[in-house]
This record gives sequence, C-alpha cells and structure tokens, in this order.
Amino acid sequence: PCLFTLKDSTTSDINIMAFTGNIISISLDARNADSIIYQQNSYPGWICLANGSAFKAYKEGDLFLSAPINPGRNYISFIFKPGMVSSARRISLIVMGSSLVVLVALYFKRPYL
Repeated sequence: PCLFTLKDSTTSDINIMAFTGNIISISLDARNADSIIYQQNSYPGWICLANGSAFKAYKEGDLFLSAPINPGRNYISFIFKPGMVSSARRISLIVMGSSLVVLVALYFKRPYL
C-alpha cells in the first residue's frame, strides 16, 4: 500500500499495523496538522477511524482516500464496508434459498405416472 502525508509533516515512518483486503491500520507521529493520503480508489463504503473518531473517509482529488492527522501520535484505520454489496449478497441468498424451497416442494408434489 502507498501512504503519504500531504505536507510531509511526519517525524517518523508511517507504520502499517494491519493490512487486509478491506482494512489498513497505521500509526505515525506528526509535527503539524496534516492529511494522510492512502492511494486506494475512493469507492462508496470506505470509513475512517482516526484517533478514536469514526467518519466517512475523505476524498483526495476525487480518486484517493485521506484523513486528517493531528500533531503528535496518530492511529488511523481505513475500513471498507460496502453496504450496498452486503445488502445485495443478503438478497441473493434469500432468493436462492426461497427458490430451492420452491423447487423441492414442486419436486415432491409432482404427480406420479
């Protein structure tokens, strides 16, 4: 993953504490207030946890994700929770289960020749 600050105000490296397909957690020290940029496409569903506050991740240049950083130690997580995809998955499972029940019921109700 590519992470950088907008004004280069870090006093240490950006430490990646966790990284999976839908979560990245980092820590960093900053001299001044700044923004951290995560080079990840800004799809709907990205949220940010920054120093204990949760909010919708900001867009940087209509393409990447960003979050504010404060002077001092910062702990930031970008989390992808696609609400629409989760809802579509649930609907698909319900329709598939209902279809299976109907097909089984029709199979056992067919007339024998």
